[in-house]
Amino acid sequence: LYGEWQYDGVVVTDWGGNNDRVKGLIAGNQLEMPSSGGITDEEIVEAVQSGELEESLLDQRVSELLTLVFETMPPQLSKGEVDLEAHHTKAQEAAKKSMVLLKNEEDILPIGDASVAIIGDFATTPRYQGAGSSLINPTKLDNALEALQELGVNIVGYSQGFKRYGGRSNKLKTEALQLAKHADKVVVFLGLDEGSEAEGIDRNTMELPDNQLELINELAKIHSSIIVVLSGGAVIELPFVNQVKGMVHGYLGGQGSGKAIADILTVKTNPSGRLAETYPLRYEDVPSAPY
Repeated sequence: LYGEWQYDGVVVTDWGGNNDRVKGLIAGNQLEMPSSGGITDEEIVEAVQSGELEESLLDQRVSELLTLVFETMPPQLSKGEVDLEAHHTKAQEAAKKSMVLLKNEEDILPIGDASVAIIGDFATTPRYQGAGSSLINPTKLDNALEALQELGVNIVGYSQGFKRYGGRSNKLKTEALQLAKHADKVVVFLGLDEGSEAEGIDRNTMELPDNQLELINELAKIHSSIIVVLSGGAVIELPFVNQVKGMVHGYLGGQGSGKAIADILTVKTNPSGRLAETYPLRYEDVPSAPY
């Protein structure tokens, strides 16, 4: 790193990614993150005292870190010098290119002039990013319902449909079922909530929450023209795939995902994204499943 590539910066560990503080420091790792509460500091002191670590090498690593501290300056940009609208347009374009058309039976898309019921919490409050160190503060945030309204789609109404973080609500489900009866097509926004996926944890299931599955099953009993829009960062089971005619996977599309979804549902944009994973029918079919 410092020889062949002539790197002149600092090496920082990932959070908890350090295995041997002294060997790492010798190899060129200046900064360990996060703090070990002084434990690895004591290891460095002991290494110097035992002769395992040359004090001059420790001084060199400290100097390299201080060079970063004192000679690196933040960019001197004011908010007015950044074209936030242009950046938002780029976010929308990136989202459009990443979304995947999973199903379009009987050419249910584009929505066209049909009357449409919009159902699902993710239509108004998009799940657009992951959790943990990937969190960002968007400059603005599109949502699919408003974007579809702006495109002039014939929307007969919106219903939340289910509780975002799980738990049954007969009131929300009933409202959604009643709304669906008044529309030619039903667009249902399903997905994984913010607490389902995050760094540092593993999901113990590939299923969508029970309340969402119950809703889509009930909708399929009373309506034959359903389009599902999915949100989430990884593979999920799709037991309802044969109960719906259309399906778009939005993944975690960022701050411009709402406009991107609207453009895809109206086919102003060709949904040309491709899956990055294989989708098994059931988690049990995966060799690494614990049962």
